[in-house]
Amino acid sequence: MNRPVLKLTVFATASALALVGCIPSFEADSPESENPTTTQSPSDSPAPTEASGAPTPEETSTATEGTDTSDNEDGDLDEQDGVRTNSFNAMPAELGDMRLTNSQSNPAEHTIHRDYMAADEQSRMIFLAYIPSAEDGGYAPVSSASDSGFRTAVDSAQHYFEEDGFEIFERSAATGGYDWECFEALQTQTGNIDHSFCLTTGYGRVLELQRLAMHNPDEEARNSHMDALLEEVTSALADIGS
Repeated sequence: MNRPVLKLTVFATASALALVGCIPSFEADSPESENPTTTQSPSDSPAPTEASGAPTPEETSTATEGTDTSDNEDGDLDEQDGVRTNSFNAMPAELGDMRLTNSQSNPAEHTIHRDYMAADEQSRMIFLAYIPSAEDGGYAPVSSASDSGFRTAVDSAQHYFEEDGFEIFERSAATGGYDWECFEALQTQTGNIDHSFCLTTGYGRVLELQRLAMHNPDEEARNSHMDALLEEVTSALADIGS
C-alpha cells in the first residue's frame, strides 16, 4: 500500500502566504538533487499578487537568491536592526527533524521563503520573513504585534481557513523573546493535512512559520512538535542577528 505524501501549492492571501496540499505525489514539485544552498540570481523575481503583502514564491526545483543591493528604490529599508533579507540565508540547512529543500530570497521585495521537509516526507515546514507592503505601494517595517502589517498577516491567513469552513484552534507560544501567535486548522485540503501557523515580528519583518503534516488527532503531540520547531527557528534568528 502506497504511503500518501504531501504536495503543496503556494497561494497568497491578503498579506500572508497560505499553503495548500493535495495527495498524492510530493516529489514532482520538490528538489531532487540540487544543493539548496546554491546561490544564483533568478532571471525573473517572484511577483506579488494584487492583494498580497508579501510576494508569492514560485515553486521551483532550484534554490534561488536575489542580489542584495543598496540602490533599490527603498534605499536602506532592507536593513532592519542590522539584518537584511539575504541574512536569513545563514539559517541552518537542518532545523529539528526538517531539512532545507528550497530557498528563495528577493531583497528587492524584502522577502525570503525557505522550505524544509522531514526525512519521511510526512511533514513540511515553511519559514517566511518579509517586510509587509504599505498602502502607498511601498513597504512598512513592523515592530510589534499591534502594527497593521502584522495584524493583516494574521487576519488574512485565518480568513483563508474560515472561508473554507475550517475551525481554527488558537494558542500562543513564547521562545527567546519572541511572542508567537499560533493557530491551526485540522484535516484541511483532502482531509489528511493538519496546517499550523505561528507568526511574530523581528528585524522589522513579519516572521512566519508554517507546518503541514499528515493528520494527528493528538493535540499535545502536534503542539510539541511545532514548539520544538519554534525553538530551533528562534536559535537560528539569534545567530543571524548577532
